[in-house]
Amino acid sequence: MDNFDLRKYLAEGKLLKEDITQFGDFISGMFDGSVDEEEGFQSDVWKKSEYASDAYEGNDFMELSSYLRDIGGKATLEGNPDITVKLLRNGDIKWSADVTLSEGKLLKEDINSILRDGGYDEIDDLNLLKTVEKEYREGMSAEDINDLTMRIEDREGGNIDFSENQLNEAAELDMAKSFLENQGLKVETVTSGNDGEAKASKFKGVSNPEADKTAYIWDGGEGDSNYKSNGKEAFYVYMPYNEDIKKEMDSKFPVLDTGGKSGTYYTLTIEKK
Repeated sequence: MDNFDLRKYLAEGKLLKEDITQFGDFISGMFDGSVDEEEGFQSDVWKKSEYASDAYEGNDFMELSSYLRDIGGKATLEGNPDITVKLLRNGDIKWSADVTLSEGKLLKEDINSILRDGGYDEIDDLNLLKTVEKEYREGMSAEDINDLTMRIEDREGGNIDFSENQLNEAAELDMAKSFLENQGLKVETVTSGNDGEAKASKFKGVSNPEADKTAYIWDGGEGDSNYKSNGKEAFYVYMPYNEDIKKEMDSKFPVLDTGGKSGTYYTLTIEKK
């Protein structure tokens, strides 16, 4: 023990403790897949028999186990919330955290409740539901959540059991939203045509085109309650008075009619395919 360097020992220990951040993504991902959406202290176990394989990022699990063994078996990843991980004798890893839901974050039941009340199918796939929860923004309507779900499904190559009509309509609406967003516009949904016209009438128009950065979409209603144009089901876009964007919309979408107020805004009636 003559060559024992206390300062070096403490420094190395400090570095090991700080090094828990190298497993931050893995621990956070495992935590997100395990935690219940409710406030309070929670704890569970990640079993070695389940996760120590290539199919479940086994390398990360085993490396984390080795790291915990080297530092005495326990560490805390600081964040929101702080996640404490402890290596058990059988090789399992126990996690614990004091969970506080952020303001505006919905529970799984609330997401599906909004969808159900809005006439949309609930989300049965738990992994999909978790992804929707992460991307949910406060104030989203059932239509917004449904559109978000469709985008995630499209992005991840999945599929939800919607009818063909619902898929086509949602795709057309979603494409219109994406197009407008790609033009640098913020897209908001409105509950009626009158609402859309009222909001769009406040645009500055040609007097100050740079001031108008929002477009509004009304889905026109569903089924028998849909407000039809020339006998065709349609949705409606209320957008700034930009002729270039309007021409592109005409070329990309089945535009049935164009209205609005000259010099201020366009109202595009687009068929639901």
